[in-house]
Amino acid sequence: MRMPCALAAAAAVLLAGTSAAQPRFAAARIDAESFAVFSPGGADAIGGVGDWGLTNGVLCAVVADPAHESNLATAGGGLVDLGHCGRGDDQLVLLQPLANLDRRGAVPVSSVEASATEQGARITTRGSVAGCEVETVYSLDARDATRLLLRTRVSRRGAGERVFAIGDVAIHAQHAVRPFGVDSRARTPADGFVHPPLDLASPISIARATRPADTRILVGAGGITPGIAYALHALGAQRSRDGGEPTPLPVVSLSAKSFSGLAAFAAPFWLGGDRLGALQMLQTLTMDVGVGETLVFEREVRVAPRADAASLTDGLFRDARRVRGRVSDPSARIAVRSDDGAVATDVAPAPDGSFALALPAGSYRAQILGGAGGETEHRFAVGASDVELGALAAPPFATVELPRGAAMRLVFLGLDGTPDPRFGDERPDARFGDDRSPPSTRTRDVSLAGIEADPRSVRVAPGRYRVIAGRGPEFGVTETELAVRGGETARLAIEAPARALDTPGWIAADLHVHAAPSEDSALPLATRVASFVAEGGEVLVATDHDHVTDYAPVIRELGLAAQLASVVGQEATSAVSTPAAPYTFGHVNVFPLAHQPTAHRRGALPNEGRRLRDLIDQVRALGGERLVQLNHARSGGDSQGFFDHLSVGHAFDPGVPLSLPPNAVLIARDPESGTRDVDFDAMEIWNGHRMSRYQMLRDDWFALLRQGEVRTATANSDSHLLAEVAATPRNLVRVAGDAPERFDERALVAAIRAGRVIGTNGPIVDARVGDAALGDTHRGAEATIRVEVRAAPWVPVARVRAFVNGVLAHEAEASHGATVSFPHRFERDAFVTIEVEGAAEPGSAWAARLPGFAPFAFTNPVFVDADADGLWTPPDPVAATP
Repeated sequence: MRMPCALAAAAAVLLAGTSAAQPRFAAARIDAESFAVFSPGGADAIGGVGDWGLTNGVLCAVVADPAHESNLATAGGGLVDLGHCGRGDDQLVLLQPLANLDRRGAVPVSSVEASATEQGARITTRGSVAGCEVETVYSLDARDATRLLLRTRVSRRGAGERVFAIGDVAIHAQHAVRPFGVDSRARTPADGFVHPPLDLASPISIARATRPADTRILVGAGGITPGIAYALHALGAQRSRDGGEPTPLPVVSLSAKSFSGLAAFAAPFWLGGDRLGALQMLQTLTMDVGVGETLVFEREVRVAPRADAASLTDGLFRDARRVRGRVSDPSARIAVRSDDGAVATDVAPAPDGSFALALPAGSYRAQILGGAGGETEHRFAVGASDVELGALAAPPFATVELPRGAAMRLVFLGLDGTPDPRFGDERPDARFGDDRSPPSTRTRDVSLAGIEADPRSVRVAPGRYRVIAGRGPEFGVTETELAVRGGETARLAIEAPARALDTPGWIAADLHVHAAPSEDSALPLATRVASFVAEGGEVLVATDHDHVTDYAPVIRELGLAAQLASVVGQEATSAVSTPAAPYTFGHVNVFPLAHQPTAHRRGALPNEGRRLRDLIDQVRALGGERLVQLNHARSGGDSQGFFDHLSVGHAFDPGVPLSLPPNAVLIARDPESGTRDVDFDAMEIWNGHRMSRYQMLRDDWFALLRQGEVRTATANSDSHLLAEVAATPRNLVRVAGDAPERFDERALVAAIRAGRVIGTNGPIVDARVGDAALGDTHRGAEATIRVEVRAAPWVPVARVRAFVNGVLAHEAEASHGATVSFPHRFERDAFVTIEVEGAAEPGSAWAARLPGFAPFAFTNPVFVDADADGLWTPPDPVAATP
């Protein structure tokens, strides 16, 4: 892509004379003209106009302006982007200074300065915490163009809580970046990718998970290209008083699924060394930065253009020798373990299978982890000279050529002891105690969109496979068996699924979808699009965490505009406890929104330090027709579930009127706008395969409906990983233009708001009360509730249930194509909803395609004006949920 003239001119001014040999430096507050100069681009790039940029022409870094909230605090000031300029490889979510190993110690930055000379560039942030001034300098210099230096200076200026440690927390994407622990001084065994379990509520657990290692490597997601890796490397820490002799301080590190950290303590440990144990944790009660004292912590972030640990350990290991070799399978991964079993490093071979890495003297085992599974091992030793390993045999694999030209999702199942394949795997796994964090791309499925960009083949382990092809609930399935031997290439001969059901007037929409711009996913946008088309989804609503994503350019580039429409949106993800919302407002989708390519987080709405009603006011202030959807409001007690805490620590009780505690907080009006927390438009009651939460959320929804708070119920995949089936469950929304090429965004929003929605993962339901359809009102005290159930042959259906005012009123057996009728007399105004359920047999196509799901569908209400007075009067609001 050519840089626009204005941006090219800005780049020429800021980076005149830039070359790899002699970088030129720039640092400034980012404006529209300099955005392309400072933003590295990439999956996790969020910096924008108003933030602060730093570059040497090789690395591009962005520090968020204090006005832009972070994942940890209501204010910014942390490092939010770091990558190679012009390469589009940023996978850093956040690196933020932190006091006392606690997110509540995130340093609130009050000012930022930028400066550059011919010798270097720097950004300086200043703030205060617990009576201490905290200054952090981010700098690039001429000594090494591939590292960013950080220097934090903590000086006590007044009374405040103790500051016993200062460090950085690096937020990284779960199921994406893999943390790797190593000590460059070789004074402690390396964790590698295997980390101790960590309970942040337990000081003992924290002590056990913490290591005296000076480096945490963050290996970028293998499914995202180009690759990248970061090394957070401590250079040293010291404390001094009034210019006196400095005292060296202990430095530790740790990693968990979603973050890694380095920290320097404010005093030497009593027994010396830098290992954190129970005694040292007790000692922290006596540590502090005293008046007149200064603590300085220096570290660096090294950046490498390859997604493996060796790209960075090569430069960290001292007195190392080069080890070279070639592996027979370039898709394999090589994990190098020392004699104690710890992973010393790992390396990704080049496309021709060659690899090279550096290791200190010692005995090692090279585990060749096959791209199609399995492993082989080669032992070797490193002494005083370089080592040539020669050709190493990888585990055998077979190549399966895939069908072309048709959209489908292929499910591969191993037979006769053959394991299921793990396409898109990244090995070794990152492990945290017994908990593994599989990569976002790991799956046994292959998604084909019927386009040129589809994969032409996959690699599998030798063996026998059952392969099932499907395309969502409106299509049938086909299947075949395949036997392959190592080294051979076999063609997969399987018919494309044929349409089994026509659904005129309905469009299939998933209103809750994630990809790489979310910090807990690493799916490239093109991969996510293909997964949608392969499963028959027709409308994809982009709802990345606090990031506005636009799929339209990707859909057009892939030539899929006739198969898939998209809506720009955001999942507002509040995570910070504040006085306004001590328990946050959970997770809330907002759509449609405008994608702003140069804005911070691409124009996402801020959400920290706010009540839900404040977010709703922000959305209303934007104008236009937009929806606010409350997501997974029951989440097992964590802050993500709004109804678990209502922002104040008390759960919603569906058996209590809204006018009484604890529910009354939902209808408390903002003094200025009059908006209430309950004024969202839609409520996600079915999230993925979590049917136990569906039952709870259905009861909550019924309680709102009975009291006249009519909200549309939705069903969404909330998919982050390829193993989570896209557009399952989904919403069938009744619209006039039911084809993606005729998609009308305003019509979709209006139909959802009107409740013309069915939630389903297979059964198709047409429910009516008299002649009234979903969202409409039947007038009269008597009517027949009619339910027509349709489903593709592979979708089991067994029961249909009719609820009146949230109470089960009728139930009957159901079958494909059957219409079930329930005559009913209504004693008062009411609402009617329907559920259809089936049971899947083990080994069936359903069980293979959608493991963990039972066939299910629900409808939004048909309303009943029983007294025909022209008004719908809510049922008795005091009635308890049965």
